[in-house]
Amino acid sequence: EAHKQAVAFAMNELEQFAAVRIRYGENVNTQNYELTGKMIYSSFHHDCSRTLDPQLHTHNVVCNVTGDSEGNFKALENAAMCKAIQYCGRVYQNSLAMACRNLGYEIRETLDFQGNVKGFEIKNVPEEILDRFSKRTNDIDEEIVRQERVLGRSLTAAEKHEISLATRSEKMLTSNAESVRKYQLSQLSEEELELLQNISEKSMKQPISKPDITLVLQEILPELFERQSVMKEEHLMAEILRRNLGIFTLQEVRDAIEKTWEISKLPDGYITLQTVMEAEQYTLDLINR
Repeated sequence: EAHKQAVAFAMNELEQFAAVRIRYGENVNTQNYELTGKMIYSSFHHDCSRTLDPQLHTHNVVCNVTGDSEGNFKALENAAMCKAIQYCGRVYQNSLAMACRNLGYEIRETLDFQGNVKGFEIKNVPEEILDRFSKRTNDIDEEIVRQERVLGRSLTAAEKHEISLATRSEKMLTSNAESVRKYQLSQLSEEELELLQNISEKSMKQPISKPDITLVLQEILPELFERQSVMKEEHLMAEILRRNLGIFTLQEVRDAIEKTWEISKLPDGYITLQTVMEAEQYTLDLINR
């Protein structure tokens, strides 16, 4: 249920970026668009992978239609949506992590090869169990290593995606939920089953210790604006959620940004810092003089 709610919450955020191309007047031959915030989609919830490992995930199929400000149905312009996917992914992860924390589970963040937070796991679930139930990931990783050895170079993201498709097995049509569950449990020893049961039973609601979000912002802002003068507001929000998974609600993040005087809002969802604007104004004044 926590997963389904997190999916719905993230998709609601993604919907805010639904748009339609403007095809009249001076905009006829441009890529300009207006946000509609209207989207139709259908969710298909799955609870296992093609290798029947536990893998809770949802496919959201979006219809290619939206409604413009005049009430007309038109094709969906998804450029803004695609740019917001990483942000909405963070919104999903944060919502699910917060639900897990509220259920009493401790979580641990997982990192990518660059040391950035990419997700989380339930704390105290042994790595060997996680690895055992990650057969698809292991198959893909092994094939990537094999091909890189043959080619003598690192594979591109597109090539890795092709491998993920090529290594997929056919979907099982004759299985049912009961037999899949039985198959999954058969891969666990009695000791491991007892361990997982204990983790579940010991989970109890405890207050989440929250850092001061104002201090979090003061730490993040100089880092993000060190190499750029403007950015989308959702980029800042995604970074706050990434570094504090399951700690702050999305509304808390929005409120904190709104109250931070150093942040200035610009058109089209961009933000900058007061110090950046002052520096640019100083430069313009200097040039004018």
